[in-house]
Amino acid sequence: MAVYKFRVTFEDDSDLFRDIEIKSDATFLQLHNTIVQAFEFVSNELASFYTTDDSWRKENEISLEDMGQENLVLMRKAILANYIEDPHQKFIYTFDFMNEWNFMVELLKIIPKEDTKIKYPAITKREGDVPKSFKNIKPAHLGDNELDEDWDDVSPKKKHSAKDEFDDLDEFDEEEFDGDYDTDEEGGSHGGAHEEY
Repeated sequence: MAVYKFRVTFEDDSDLFRDIEIKSDATFLQLHNTIVQAFEFVSNELASFYTTDDSWRKENEISLEDMGQENLVLMRKAILANYIEDPHQKFIYTFDFMNEWNFMVELLKIIPKEDTKIKYPAITKREGDVPKSFKNIKPAHLGDNELDEDWDDVSPKKKHSAKDEFDDLDEFDEEEFDGDYDTDEEGGSHGGAHEEY
């Protein structure tokens, strides 16, 4: 099995990059997961790869999730080998569309045969420090499950159902409502207090 060696470089800092070796029959989802690990990203953000021309102009999108677009290719179904048409094939990888972290993914080398001593995909080189804004920041003493449990404890609205809303209406006390409303000649209503804008 052939192995692809990619260099993934942060668009805003050419000194920040990671080299990744991955089997040619791997999916773009596997490459995505390896990039997330390599740059210590929060893993629950949306992301996409884009095929490009030699000048890094975007062409076709390969998406992490189905966004309802017609003919959209998904990472989990896209095999790397089917998209390698050049010895220095280029892709753009965008992670987190709110912050739009862009990376240039370039094929450095095609290794004819895998090394049986290496577990692929593998991060073979790291250059540059990862910015804090890339990282998943949460209290160190909390695991993923513990974080979810704590959120349940402090988020009663998550368990507040539509039935509860109607039950609240039953408790309405007319005597406690002392709003002073006047009806004008056209049948409109005016509250006793108002703000001027």
